[in-house]
Amino acid sequence: LPGKPGPTSLVVLVDASASMATEADDSSAWDELRRLVSAALVEVPEHVDVRIGLCADSVRVLRGSRSELREILAEWEPAGRGRVDLRAMAAELVGPETAVWTLTDGLGPTAVPEVGALTIVGATADNLGITAVTIDDEWPLPGVRVSVRVGNFGENQKRTEVLLEGGIGPVPAQATTLAPGEERQVEFSGARDGGGRLAIRLVDTLDPLSVDDLVTVELPAPPRPEIVVRGEGSSSPALLAVAHALAAECGGRVVQDVETAEAGFLLLEGGAVAEVPHGVRMLSFGTALGAGLVPSPTAPRVVEWDRQQPITSGLDLSELRVDAAVAWPVDHGGVSLIEGVDGPLALLIPGEEFASVHLAFELGNSNFFKLAAFPQFVRRSFARAYGRKAVPVLVEGALLDPVESRLSREGALAADRPLPQFAVLSTALAVPLLVLALLFLAIRAYV
Repeated sequence: LPGKPGPTSLVVLVDASASMATEADDSSAWDELRRLVSAALVEVPEHVDVRIGLCADSVRVLRGSRSELREILAEWEPAGRGRVDLRAMAAELVGPETAVWTLTDGLGPTAVPEVGALTIVGATADNLGITAVTIDDEWPLPGVRVSVRVGNFGENQKRTEVLLEGGIGPVPAQATTLAPGEERQVEFSGARDGGGRLAIRLVDTLDPLSVDDLVTVELPAPPRPEIVVRGEGSSSPALLAVAHALAAECGGRVVQDVETAEAGFLLLEGGAVAEVPHGVRMLSFGTALGAGLVPSPTAPRVVEWDRQQPITSGLDLSELRVDAAVAWPVDHGGVSLIEGVDGPLALLIPGEEFASVHLAFELGNSNFFKLAAFPQFVRRSFARAYGRKAVPVLVEGALLDPVESRLSREGALAADRPLPQFAVLSTALAVPLLVLALLFLAIRAYV
């Protein structure tokens, strides 16, 4: 018998974004989707090639046997934002030989495909969610300020509590009530308690999507370094005082007779280093970088300072006076923080985990240590020296997307469209395939 024309392959586009975890009656849209796809994998003819595209922040293509596809889908959980354009992807893939089946909740900005089979799962719902978190960490000081933005993505007034757990000392939970469509900022202030994981949680939301009710941040632990002081200039007592003040703030200690390479943080005044330092956390004053350098012939004058760099941002250095400074090589490879008439007076040598800051003048050759900005400059230089180890890190998995938290649909709900009739093989091809299958079974019986 002749076969029948039709698609010989099926691409299943699965909306795997976080909103698919929305629950109703102890079941989620994702649960419904998995049941539908698992049933289809049984019903679609075996000769049809089936691929599944998991669509969220990006597309992950699944290939394999029907049982393997079912197993992967059973273990997969929806997460992330619905950034994949399902409509454009379906239009690009569909063709005479390829059928496309899209399964989505159609929530938020999702553009439902206009071609191919379509199944809408789940339902709209009111929802509360965390949409933004800002951490103002005073590391190495213990102060930590947390700003949490909460949104009400529903048509009814909602009340919830924002709770912080771990990472900082106990702070009371804060209750907030939000009108429909309102977003509100909730502020906390606390003290670091060893650092580690800080969980920011909405409690008693009673809404169907829980993934946007929790954000976890990794807070840096107190550094507690050994601070090494090496002074060849005229201001060693002042440098030592800086070291002890810094040690008191960060829980470290000042040590002597320790090799520079073993220092947690190095304070250096005067002298010279043969190369621009990399892989060393340090703050230097009047130290020549490189060989063959001579002091500036005239008293440098401060022209400007970088108001965007975190170390100098917000500082008032208008009263800074410098009597003498060293000149640095043009190819120093650093970022100028303070600029003088004859070149940089402060440099940042950046790095991801190790950085150093260098002032072209000794403490005794300027009035910097008398300015109100000086302690902040030293503290920020210390923090920058630790790079990303001094920066709070958002733990992967937080949603923080108002669009994905909004469990509503734009416009009318699209009607479902069924799968097409797939190609039917001719009996001329089917008979040899059947013979091969029987032969395979016969061989297995004797193995």
